[in-house]
Amino acid sequence: LELYKKRAKYYFPILEYYLKVNDLPEDLKYLAVHESALNSNAKSSADAVGVWQFMSYTADDYGLTITPYIDERKNVIQASLAACKYLKSLHGRFGDWPLAIASYNGGEGRIEGTMKRQGESTLFGLSLIEETERYFFKILATSILLKKNDSEIREQSKMYRLEPVEIFVETDLMDIKAICDQYDIPYKVFYDFNPQFEQHMIPYGRHTILIPKNLILAKQEKQRLYYANNGLQAGSR
Repeated sequence: LELYKKRAKYYFPILEYYLKVNDLPEDLKYLAVHESALNSNAKSSADAVGVWQFMSYTADDYGLTITPYIDERKNVIQASLAACKYLKSLHGRFGDWPLAIASYNGGEGRIEGTMKRQGESTLFGLSLIEETERYFFKILATSILLKKNDSEIREQSKMYRLEPVEIFVETDLMDIKAICDQYDIPYKVFYDFNPQFEQHMIPYGRHTILIPKNLILAKQEKQRLYYANNGLQAGSR
């Protein structure tokens, strides 16, 4: 629970935003919590990757790029956009959130086939494999636990917000260190929030990265105070 809370303060505002703009229930963010513990680097034994745990074939269906240099399943913004499309598709197919959520785990074809064989129209009457049968209820339990800490998480989110920043790389590859130097943030901090760059290099093209805004603001304030206390102007030696 403490680990969930630690990561939720960074990622819940992003998940909530994309769920809202896609007219999806905000509580679907707890699906991501259960899937990955909000770890962008998470990888399952079945090779599902990222906060939303996309398999490579599903990622391809929903427009996520996977190359030797980038895996957008680990980009929480791109993966959230894809997850919203996928969840909308599942809900449109089943017309029911418990079934849609179960199919996120068990696969829509398997759930539909099981419904037909067993003559059931709701999740609660289906006999499924244990993992899928428990899946919806585990997400429900996760939501109950975290909702008890909702005000604390929201307050922390104001202090530890991540800022989406769009960059354009004009060369074939750019070392991540160049971005760290530009925004004056530690290498580990950048990579913790942007693990999609597989070889610590950013390939050519346009990318959305996440920068911990509070860290930048804190450094700027520290610098301002230093200059003020020493009677200097910013940029002076």
